[in-house]
Amino acid sequence: AFSALGDGPGVMRSLTALGMAYQDMGRYERAMDYYTRSLEESRKGGDRLREAVTLTKIGEVCLELGEIKESIDYFLRAYETVPDDDESELIANVLLDIGSAFHRMENWPLAREFTEKAMDIARSSGNIHVEGRCWHLLGLISLATDRLGLAEDQYLKALAICERLKSERDRAAVLLDLGAINVTNGDVDLALSRFRTALASAEA
Repeated sequence: AFSALGDGPGVMRSLTALGMAYQDMGRYERAMDYYTRSLEESRKGGDRLREAVTLTKIGEVCLELGEIKESIDYFLRAYETVPDDDESELIANVLLDIGSAFHRMENWPLAREFTEKAMDIARSSGNIHVEGRCWHLLGLISLATDRLGLAEDQYLKALAICERLKSERDRAAVLLDLGAINVTNGDVDLALSRFRTALASAEA
């Protein structure tokens, strides 16, 4: 329909949305097909914002496939392509994705640096969804550097935001990580309670 109407941005958004749907299902080849088409359309139309969004999504697929260095290349290209500093949500997401990539590389200082930059932008722009994801990643980084108490505190901040936004998927992920800390600390009952709640969120 968007093609028939000559609505270029609509076509790009639709292609990206289809890519995201397949990405969520773990069908990465199909996701990349749609993202590649969206990228071609955005470049053809000179739409730098849609190009940056699509580069970010391609980077996320690369990250999920374990192609970490390639993912960082896409994220950096996306960051350089963002046409306006006012696109705070996109910029924060890209920085958070870079932080996630460095976390996967076990480069804790850079992972923390980029995640904190994303956090600053998210908080200053009132984007609590990205803020919650930042708290979760900071918790993962703290856990990886043997700071269990700090990690738990950061997870709890992420959980509070998930519950405020009623984001069941993110809530389940945070609860699983909280439960893992409870197991490490020997609090098995609390861990089981959190795992059961995570299961209910996942089913929801």
